[in-house]
Amino acid sequence: MSAFDRVNAFFVTLCILGTASALPAAAETRGFVVSLFAPASASTEGDCSQGINIPLGQQYALDLLAAGYTKEAVDKLAEGQDTTMFGGFNSSWGRAVVFRTKINGKPVSAWINPAAALDPNLHMVDGKYGFGFNLDGNGAASPTGFEDPLTHEKGVNNQMFRAMGCFTVFRGDEKGILTPGAHHQAWTIVQNGMPAWLISISGDDLSKDGDVTVTFDVAVEHVERDAQSQVLRDMTFRINADRRSHHEFAAELKGGVISLKKPEDLLAVWGEEMFMPTLELRSMRMRLELRPDGALHGMMGGYMPWKDAMSTGLQANMGIHWIGLYYNLRKAADANPDPKTGENRDISTAYFIDAVPAFAVAPDKSKKVARR
Repeated sequence: MSAFDRVNAFFVTLCILGTASALPAAAETRGFVVSLFAPASASTEGDCSQGINIPLGQQYALDLLAAGYTKEAVDKLAEGQDTTMFGGFNSSWGRAVVFRTKINGKPVSAWINPAAALDPNLHMVDGKYGFGFNLDGNGAASPTGFEDPLTHEKGVNNQMFRAMGCFTVFRGDEKGILTPGAHHQAWTIVQNGMPAWLISISGDDLSKDGDVTVTFDVAVEHVERDAQSQVLRDMTFRINADRRSHHEFAAELKGGVISLKKPEDLLAVWGEEMFMPTLELRSMRMRLELRPDGALHGMMGGYMPWKDAMSTGLQANMGIHWIGLYYNLRKAADANPDPKTGENRDISTAYFIDAVPAFAVAPDKSKKVARR
């Protein structure tokens, strides 16, 4: 980034934030727009010792058998149907699959009433490696801990990966290069219409080690793409005046890598309606790398409500066995127990995040919404 760009970004950020919560005095600020955000999946050979979960159509046939259908009835329902998905509400197969659950003897939608559906006991990851952070502080003694294949930190807590990692479309690689198909497709679908996510890094001199401030905001506009469908760099965005999506964190820069000074809570109302209406990360950790090409790459991890990882969009658009995912996440949840039931409501997770250089302009002060 040129000296002019750095100065420009600095003054823009002061205009954005000065009326609500002043940043510490800083000589340099770099702005970014998020280009990719996806759960970190460190899939390795043999990490699902019981096997990868079977294709959706085959599992639905087993679900119908468990619900009381005979094999002959299941075969008849499947005749001429695309059983690789749920088949649609207008098909006999689809109606049987969706309404295979009963409450008080009456058929109800399994999608709307997942807790009433039978647990298919789908497979979960039981391998050694998982991306993320040692969130519970127990290190190698953590009973469900992984080893991060890149940092080799022990006791990594990423139960969401454990719950999802034996679904074919959720599998990645141990180098963090491959984005799982379902996550990549879901992000691509929603990003073109959702508000862009903005990040700024402020400090005295971002070419040297020292204290920095990491700021998250949401834009009014969505991202734009180039001819190769990559998110355009150096675009200008207007920051949304709703302060609920504005967050600042004290961090430190060391060797080009940014990490939080202490665990923080992130609650961002980021306006994406299909797969992630909000993102909550409790006790969040962060590792962000300022790259030579001006981009930002790293990982965020923390505890999130496990139900927030659920979306019928995954079932309808990605071919995920939604009830199986529901039960896997519920069983794998590892934090924030309900005071009445004792059941954990949060699940440990980690997300890869990529961002490219961008600029932002201040929101209209007259439309500012007080943060709740």
